[in-house]
Order: sequence, then C-alpha cells, then structure tokens
Amino acid sequence: MHNSQANVMAQLTSIVQIFEGLYEELFKVQKQSLPSFFERGTSAEVMVLTIAPEDWRHDIVQYLKTQNGSHSQQVRRRAQYYVIRDEILFRIGSEDLLMKCLGKKEQFVAMTEVQKGICGAYQAGIIMRWLLRRHAYYWLTILKYCIDYAKACKDCQKHGLIQHVPTRPMNPIVKAWPFKGWAVEAIPLNKVT
Repeated sequence: MHNSQANVMAQLTSIVQIFEGLYEELFKVQKQSLPSFFERGTSAEVMVLTIAPEDWRHDIVQYLKTQNGSHSQQVRRRAQYYVIRDEILFRIGSEDLLMKCLGKKEQFVAMTEVQKGICGAYQAGIIMRWLLRRHAYYWLTILKYCIDYAKACKDCQKHGLIQHVPTRPMNPIVKAWPFKGWAVEAIPLNKVT
C-alpha cells in the first residue's frame, strides 16, 4: 500500500462514526476523476515561458531541455526534482504533486493575492508560505520572501499585535550595600564564656 492510499484510508476513518456494538463495517472506495484536459475538447491557450538568465529557474530549464552539455553538479542534482510540462517548469513535491515554479513578478503577484486578495486575511509569513504551497506554487526562497513581505505590509503593522518590549535595553541597578534592600543587619556575636 502506498502512502497516498494509506492517507486516503486514514481520512475516511476520521469521517466515519462508529456506533456502539458495531465493530467493523465494509466501505467501497472509488477514485473518481475528471476526463483529461484534451479529452474534454477544451481549447487551450499555451503561454511560452521565456526565462531570463538571471532568473533562478534558468539553469534548471536549460539542463532539462538539453541534458548533454556542461552543467554544474549542483544543477544536475537539483534538476531531478523538476519537470517541464507545456513549457512551464514544475517542482515535484510530496506525493508527486506538481508545484508551479514562479519568477520574480509572478512571486509578487502570488504573495499579494494571498495577503490582500480574495483568499487573503493579512496572514503572517509562515502561513503565507503554507497557503502558497497549498495552491501549488514554489520558488527557492519562498519562506524568506513571505516573511519579508508580511513585515513590509503597512496594514499588518497597523493592526498587528503590539510588542510590550521597552525601546531601550534595561540597565540593572547595583546597590552599594548588599543587605540594605532587605533591612538585614550583621550583628556581631559576643563570645560566651
């Protein structure tokens, strides 16, 4: 049994109510899917992806298109997690989920949509990353960019939690007489004979 099948079974068991006296019940599990995009006869607009040399995806796309040639070992190692479909670069995620790899402009649009758009609720950086990954988007520095974007959002700063931290570092005050604060005095004991 693969992990995806075990995951489906676990989700099914979390939904089912077990009544008293019932110890087992059989379920028929079916996988339903829509016909493929091409089987439906829908016309498709395909956008050709042109990647600038300074884009992080450039080396990976060049390696996947022409695997023979001089490519660094790091690019070859990283490229095993990527695939090109219809001129779009995807990263292969967990359970073979394909996540679309975004460039600089697309990253900003996606973060803006998650933060301020229809699905946005001015989320923190880590939650923004989770939402973007859930919607199958990917880029190398996704967590750093999401945290920086959330920190730069003026509405998040305005309506966010207030930090109750002093603006200056606290300076400890050292007392000249150690026991004066507790009103303790040292009394000499007389020698009893």
